[in-house]
Amino acid sequence: MIKLNRGAAPVILSSETAEEVSADLRDFYLKPSFERSQSKFASGLMSTRLFTKIRPILYRRFDRKCVYCETVIERPDLEFFRPRAVSTNLDGTVDSDHYWWLTLEWRNYLQACSVCNALKGNRFPVNGKRCQIEAKFEEVILEDALLLDPCIDDPQEYLIFLEDGRVTGNHARAQVTIDVLGLNRKTLVEARSRSLTSFKIMLDLFGRKKSREDSVRAITGRVASHAEFAAMHRQFAAAIHRDLTDAAADEVTLFDLLNRPALTGPGSDTSEQALKHESSKLDKRTKREESFSLNANNVSERYYRRSQYIEKIEVTNLRGIRNIELKPEIGEKGGSWLAIVGENGTGKSSLLQMLACALSGKLITSRMKIVASSYVSEGCESCRVAVHLTGLSDPIVLTLASRDNLINIEPASPKVIVLAYGATRLLSRNGKGSTDGARLNIRNIFDPFSLLADGRSWLLGLEIADFDRASKALSALLPVSDGVRLVRVDGEVYIQSGGRADSLFELSSGYQAILGLALDIMSFFRRSWEDMESAEGIVLIDEIDAHLHPRWKLRVVGKLREVFPRIQFIASTHDPLTLRGLEGHEVAVIRRDLSGTSRLVDPTPNFISPKHMGVEQLLASEYFGLNSTEDTEVDHIYERYYQLLGKKDLHPDEEEELSSYRSRLDHRGQFGATPRERMIYEAADEIIADGKRQEGTVDRAAAREKLKSVWREVSLQSASQKKAGE
Repeated sequence: MIKLNRGAAPVILSSETAEEVSADLRDFYLKPSFERSQSKFASGLMSTRLFTKIRPILYRRFDRKCVYCETVIERPDLEFFRPRAVSTNLDGTVDSDHYWWLTLEWRNYLQACSVCNALKGNRFPVNGKRCQIEAKFEEVILEDALLLDPCIDDPQEYLIFLEDGRVTGNHARAQVTIDVLGLNRKTLVEARSRSLTSFKIMLDLFGRKKSREDSVRAITGRVASHAEFAAMHRQFAAAIHRDLTDAAADEVTLFDLLNRPALTGPGSDTSEQALKHESSKLDKRTKREESFSLNANNVSERYYRRSQYIEKIEVTNLRGIRNIELKPEIGEKGGSWLAIVGENGTGKSSLLQMLACALSGKLITSRMKIVASSYVSEGCESCRVAVHLTGLSDPIVLTLASRDNLINIEPASPKVIVLAYGATRLLSRNGKGSTDGARLNIRNIFDPFSLLADGRSWLLGLEIADFDRASKALSALLPVSDGVRLVRVDGEVYIQSGGRADSLFELSSGYQAILGLALDIMSFFRRSWEDMESAEGIVLIDEIDAHLHPRWKLRVVGKLREVFPRIQFIASTHDPLTLRGLEGHEVAVIRRDLSGTSRLVDPTPNFISPKHMGVEQLLASEYFGLNSTEDTEVDHIYERYYQLLGKKDLHPDEEEELSSYRSRLDHRGQFGATPRERMIYEAADEIIADGKRQEGTVDRAAAREKLKSVWREVSLQSASQKKAGE
């Protein structure tokens, strides 16, 4: 992070459109709190007519980089240093009206990568009180903000980059900034380390007085504002800044960048010994900060400083799964979805169950009465599930040993809120419901008779402000959301709209199923987070589409995403309708190969987004892999046909069986009607069968080359026949 200058405000912020948006903001936020307590400001006009024009301006002025982590980005997010609506504190509470009046304040606009933006979310901690509502910007910046603003602060006065690519700092503002933005996340540290290694080679060449002119030019390019990780490069170049600037007396830029108090003044010791000392201090601080437990009565501030999202799951020897790796992507707002698709028996439910155990820790897992040996792959001694979280330096590792029926989890205590649901999610009607500790609940994914919390009782027992927050979040699930309020009268919750009131719990069964799930999620997250817009954690759902009407299968992902924008969902599904709410990168397909081993289908050539596919297309696509959507017999024939076709050495009876299946498929017109079509289909079938035999997936590059070869042969035959006909 380096000191930046965003320049003068663009004309668009003083346009009629901006004035219209400003008037709308004031009309909404200056209403009495009761009138808007269950409503959200409609930001459509801002997004379509203002923000789309501001983004490219920031992109140019901030040198196409994230202002926080300094990575070069192609599609930057518009970042509001102070949040536009809800500001989250480091104890899970929120200040609901800070800082809406800065929505059109140019000095509050930054540019960030999607990861930094997502990890920061609405977090904006301050020491002491926040400024008054509608305070002038000059008064706003007098707050004791705990995050560094690269356009006001000089980050290099606070941040210290280490030899291994990590970053640290001794001031509280540096430490909070690093934690909130995830500036020591693994991928970023690795990228900085690679960059520093190559940069040190440049410095070494300069020190040896070899090609000094070229070295100075290369070094200047790496410390310039537009360069990735410029702050780190400047720090390490500053150690020899006198020699550098003497060698490039005419290089004003280099002199200005390096001859600065933040880099060369008192307290700027970046010698090898000093950096080793800082590295040791960071190791100790990291260990201390990651020692919190969500089993404790009070949640530590350490939990709220860092977002804990799953960025990678490694699974080895879990029933039919021998070795797979899942990498959920963090969404724009922080939360994300990953839908796991696969036939029955591929290990989806087992994967979700063991993921729930790993995240919930030893104490809660011990209550599930799990038989470890039943989860370990046949012929193996142990099973391992490693979960990498964005806010932890090391993965959470669950190990199952079949011989001694032992389960071990390291670290033993839970580091993130996790809820886990099985395919049967029964609603409680008597005020009861299962609880596994103060903030975690995974029992339902193991016990189908474990009831969800009684949503009616929970809503009725909330304080007025909490009830309004819950109602605002739930509005996305209601039949009509505009102008709707939830009210409590005589022990019942009603939907009030247009002079009419209907009981919330007398809606259709489809609404009840989703409503019950949403209320159960809320009831647990509310124990740690004041507002669902800020709530973070992980929700696992097996067969999310179970018992839902097709219309709700289409909606369920989008609706839950809207109600819980910062929660990470991982769910299994068998239904193509559910995938219609997801992008291609939000789906993982597990399929058995010919040996019966469950493998992850390679998504390297990005799958077509399910949003743009019809149901039949989805069923016949890589997502579900049906060979026919018209005839189940044809699908079964294809499965056995591919098994035989993929085998290298066939017994005589297998050759006869393959010939029989080929004849039956040909009789059904599956191989085309012309010799040209038959050649193409036969080649395609060989590629598919070979893929199923090897890894359960198709090598698309090799497939393309083979099909091109066949097509050239077909074209030559066609040309030859045409010439013969002439």
